Amino acid sequence: MESLKTRYLSSIALFSVFLLAIQQFCYNFFFADDCHLLRYVTDSQNATTFKSQVHLLFDLHNEHRIIFPRLFTLLIYKFLGFIDWKIYNLVSLGYYLGICLIFQSFFEKAKLKYWYFLPVPLLLFQPIAHENIYWTISILQQVGNLFWAMLLFKLIVSSSKSSFYWAFVVGLVLTFTHGNGLFGLLIAATVLAIMRRWRQLVLWLIFVVLLFGIYFYQYKNGQNSNLSESLKHPDMLLRCVLTFWGSIAWQITNRYVITNIAAAFLGLIIVVSHSTVS
Repeated sequence: MESLKTRYLSSIALFSVFLLAIQQFCYNFFFADDCHLLRYVTDSQNATTFKSQVHLLFDLHNEHRIIFPRLFTLLIYKFLGFIDWKIYNLVSLGYYLGICLIFQSFFEKAKLKYWYFLPVPLLLFQPIAHENIYWTISILQQVGNLFWAMLLFKLIVSSSKSSFYWAFVVGLVLTFTHGNGLFGLLIAATVLAIMRRWRQLVLWLIFVVLLFGIYFYQYKNGQNSNLSESLKHPDMLLRCVLTFWGSIAWQITNRYVITNIAAAFLGLIIVVSHSTVS
């Protein structure tokens, strides 16, 4: 019977193979809007006051306040003396391993054999999502957002008091890693309410209100953001949601119209199936 240590080492081994494979095609250059991280490092060197440093950190990237991705970039720069995008990207991919290990902890708690869990690392550690794998700012924001959200929910459902206190730290990092993290805070509050942990819920809601206030202080809409206009077209919002859920269709064909229809239809099947099972 395999030991717990062996099972976790197996996942780490799969991740190591994944890194070795993708490093063969990695390049030491930024991709797409990765340059915004580089710009922060440059601007921070020229900022002479504490106020200007804080302003640079809180400056919006589209709708997002990406404080921790920026700090992580600055840390890499301070450690190496320059930005080596191959190393930076390699370190960032640790978020994939973190997500995998959190998933594995759920399987371990359910006392399921490793073979049941094996599809998870095989789906996570494969190069089909190469555009995201080599897009450092996307890993630090979106993939990082998933990791911190999963960790937050794991801590919130725990009955340990220390886990609840650590949830505040994780919630802070989640919020200022990517704007979608704000929804994670609300989900955590809902979980506390379902579990009838009223005293902790009050403390959490105070924390959430404080973070929302800080986040939206001097907030400006991003370049593609128009909430009022979006709400005027609920049919398009629904189509976007369904297309997102069925986005695997883009791996089957790249014909724009056909793929969008297929993705929306597949998304509808997923949503209906999930509702039926629930």
